[in-house]
Amino acid sequence: MMIKFFRHIRKSLLMENKTSKPALPAGRYFKYAIGEIVLVVIGILIALQINNWNENRKNQIQINKALKALRYDLVKDSTLISKHFDFSENEDNNIKKILYRVQHKSSTVDTLVKIARYQFKYSWVTPLKYSNSTLATIQSSELFGNLSDSLRLGITDLQNTQVYYMNVLEKNNISYLSKLNNFKENFAISIEGDSLNSLAAALSWNNINTKDFVVKFDDLVEWRYQLWLQYSYMLSRSKLRTDNLIRLVDKNISE
Repeated sequence: MMIKFFRHIRKSLLMENKTSKPALPAGRYFKYAIGEIVLVVIGILIALQINNWNENRKNQIQINKALKALRYDLVKDSTLISKHFDFSENEDNNIKKILYRVQHKSSTVDTLVKIARYQFKYSWVTPLKYSNSTLATIQSSELFGNLSDSLRLGITDLQNTQVYYMNVLEKNNISYLSKLNNFKENFAISIEGDSLNSLAAALSWNNINTKDFVVKFDDLVEWRYQLWLQYSYMLSRSKLRTDNLIRLVDKNISE
């Protein structure tokens, strides 16, 4: 468009020279040619600048769209993490009280049996699932290279944190379930609404190996307590990184 504009000016100047002025000396033609080249170059540079501006504007629109989708997922994750953290903190306190009773020097076998049969929660929480599809999509796309350094670092850090925490929790869950299944094979406990007061359960508890029971139950309670502590820590760190990324996203979204 700009090149056509300068060509029109050039044509008008030539027509004026042909109709209203005598032939120009060679030097004047040379100067005119140089001027014409300069005009063409300026036109090309302006056209390129406009084209670059349009491309940058399109890229920014795509970035804004992706960042808004990312922010939506992050806010949802932050809210969910807070709920899990509150629940985890409550479980931390409950299991801590039970652990104190189990390991207290005044505790008896009868006390531990009562806790094991009726008070201890054996089931384990289902770890939260992050809404990380947008996060992964952005990081694997060409769009990722157009983001600011701080934003790229924040996205990478959060994704690595999520993957690491989920792997740790999965390994811990496998370990805990292994201990739990071993315990359940030897002692009649309720995990998900199993019968506690059946005749078979009562007879099995009357004939337990008390030393084996005390050692295994103490280990199980201790392990579960450590799981809750670690889970709470992971949730707190995950929320911190999630909220930090939300702030970075807000700074990089253009209105």
